Amino acid sequence: MSGRPRNGARWTGVLVATTAIALTGCGGGAPAPSASDTPREVVQAFITALDRHDTDRAVALLTPLQREWVNGWLTNVVSIRDVTIGTPLDRSGTHLASAERHRFVVDVPVEFTLQQKREVSMVNGRTVWGYVLVRDRETDPWLIDDQGTG
Repeated sequence: MSGRPRNGARWTGVLVATTAIALTGCGGGAPAPSASDTPREVVQAFITALDRHDTDRAVALLTPLQREWVNGWLTNVVSIRDVTIGTPLDRSGTHLASAERHRFVVDVPVEFTLQQKREVSMVNGRTVWGYVLVRDRETDPWLIDDQGTG
């Protein structure tokens, strides 16, 4: 016997388990974000991960709600260059959905030059964007909970 399962369902289980590990960032070599990382550092690390197609690192910087869309970015991005990260703006206690779920919320404006395989929701070229980062305690790391233009 070669060790290969004869039952296709067992392969599916292995595939599901492998996908779950990849999507949660568990078992990967990506360092977990630290509470000492600033929102700007988290955004820079995330953009760098997207540019490098580093799934483990990108997923480690996202809240569970945001992890499902990261593969779209990773498969479509060719490059992200000339990144300018603005000053984080406190959005705690505002109307943002993230503020309803988390105690500390900041909006981090960014600009970058984007090159994609296909233009989907953004055009290639200079892009104005932003990331909403959250945490519930000062000892928690900042994680990306939303994205888009301000």
